[in-house]
Amino acid sequence: MVLAGAWPWLVGQDLRAGDRSAAGRLGGAGAAGAAVAALVTLGLSAVELLQGPMLPGFSDATSEALVLGGTGAGAVRAGGPAAGVPGAGGPVGVVRLAAGASSDDVVLVEGNAYFPVSAVRPGVLTLSTTRTVCPWKGVASYYAIGIDGQQLPDAAWSYPHPLPFARRVRGRIAFESTIDVRRE
Repeated sequence: MVLAGAWPWLVGQDLRAGDRSAAGRLGGAGAAGAAVAALVTLGLSAVELLQGPMLPGFSDATSEALVLGGTGAGAVRAGGPAAGVPGAGGPVGVVRLAAGASSDDVVLVEGNAYFPVSAVRPGVLTLSTTRTVCPWKGVASYYAIGIDGQQLPDAAWSYPHPLPFARRVRGRIAFESTIDVRRE
């Protein structure tokens, strides 16, 4: 099921609003994920390595694994990546940030608006020594934000070298929830 769901999720990370081929690419990735999951399932079953307790309603582990793999691909295809596509219902529009950024090219990931670094007013950000690690995005670098003479420590972050699953955030910066981000 993880194999089946991972492919459409990965493809979904690169979808953009208005992309006419997005649905086809996402559907193809779902089908490919389900096919790989089916091949792995049948291979494990052929060498008698697919065993174990089954959910009620299944007569054997192979049919259970095939159904769960197909369900995983379908579920991620239907709701996972599409929900994370910025502006899935239409264009994102201009997003303004109280900290001095404005852009019509904002990527939404896990509820955070990632602005292009070039959209942030010069002199607003100061690199911090703080670093954190996200298991799917990689190592984050933090910035203090200077607004109206105040310094907000570690109020912004970026992933200078994101992992492959998070390539959408490369060259972008996000801001903590106390910073006012609004769509116009």
